[in-house]
Amino acid sequence: MAEEKGRAKSLLMTLGGTALRAGKDAVKRRFGEDALEAFSSSAAEHLVDGLDDLKGAAMKFGQMLSILDESTLPPGWKRALSLLQARATPKPWSEIESVFLSELGTRASRILSVEPIAFRAASIGQVHRGVLDDGRNVAIKIRYPGLDASLTEDIDGLRKFFKKTKFIFRGDFESVLAELERVFIQELDLVSEAAAYREYAKALDPWKHFFSVPEVIDDCCSEGVLTTLWLEGEDLNAWMEEIRANETPKNVKMRDHVGENLLRLLLLEIFVLKKVQSDPNPANFLVQPNGRLGLLDFGAVKSLEPKLVDDYRLMAEAAVNNANSDLLTISRRMGFLPDKISEDARVSFLHILALAAKPLSSSVYDWGSEKLSTAVRDEAIRFAMHSHFHAPPSDVVLLHRRILGTQLTLERLGPVVQARRIFDEFVFRS
Repeated sequence: MAEEKGRAKSLLMTLGGTALRAGKDAVKRRFGEDALEAFSSSAAEHLVDGLDDLKGAAMKFGQMLSILDESTLPPGWKRALSLLQARATPKPWSEIESVFLSELGTRASRILSVEPIAFRAASIGQVHRGVLDDGRNVAIKIRYPGLDASLTEDIDGLRKFFKKTKFIFRGDFESVLAELERVFIQELDLVSEAAAYREYAKALDPWKHFFSVPEVIDDCCSEGVLTTLWLEGEDLNAWMEEIRANETPKNVKMRDHVGENLLRLLLLEIFVLKKVQSDPNPANFLVQPNGRLGLLDFGAVKSLEPKLVDDYRLMAEAAVNNANSDLLTISRRMGFLPDKISEDARVSFLHILALAAKPLSSSVYDWGSEKLSTAVRDEAIRFAMHSHFHAPPSDVVLLHRRILGTQLTLERLGPVVQARRIFDEFVFRS
């Protein structure tokens, strides 16, 4: 109980300090660029530091906020919050070992050794490398203790924060908070994540020359521990940096192949599997020597309603064919547009969709030739200037997170991709 109270106090201090800094800096925004930078560093970075320390639902919410565009977030916040995608400080093994032993009980003896320094850390747990009694290497994901107990406190604290800081964000965040709560509860159950690993492995088997999913070690899993075979490969983040620093013909060919696989996976998930792994962090992908993508972390899988997929299919077809009348009709039906908007807002909205569809309208598209996400962001700001805030439907929040994450990764990688061929293969697959 004392630990829960301490966490609640830390969250309130973090959110209170953020609101105070944001309020002071909002007054300074009229004075120019220096004030904007101060607004970012003093408020958003304070929030990031606090959420990284707290982990749990609070940190997960910060990660979700980082995908919102600048028409919703204040200047500089997107950049600061995006640090949470890769900035999770691991806890010492002394705090985690008891969870590992209590969750697995006598089954823990199957794992002969565990490296005490975590290989990676996230908002709900961290991953250690271990060795099974048959000699195989494994990845052991261990959930942080006390997260389920802190969920209600975190969500309540965040709700109060947004009520008091309406001057920071545009719109009603209740739907985003509700989706966060649903996803967080899902991610806490590592038994469900193990099932998602198996489902993805089976569903992607026809494309196993493009993707690989590690095998789950069933008798070394529980609600708080997930053990899979160790999947060899290089973290996509590090691999991209190496490719960009050494663009030999061989590396460029591999870059383009990996880029096609990233796009292929996104479209396959939406239009064939009708589910998405909604965490777009490049650290969830491994690049293997043959160019296959190793897929990790299925805690945030979002199932898509068939009607939603059908509507996206129609929207995608209309966008690549510049069928503006159809686009407006479908967008209103899906809840992306109100019934009445100004002519300036209508033109701006159609421009956003045209920009987003540009890669899929091209037989070959060079993702390194332009920053489409920046162009879409700038147009989204213009759209916001000509319309009242219209929050997207809550059932697409994580889907859009997945789409934007792929877009940003492809821009960073810069591959030349036969995008239209992949689009036709999966979007119009019968």
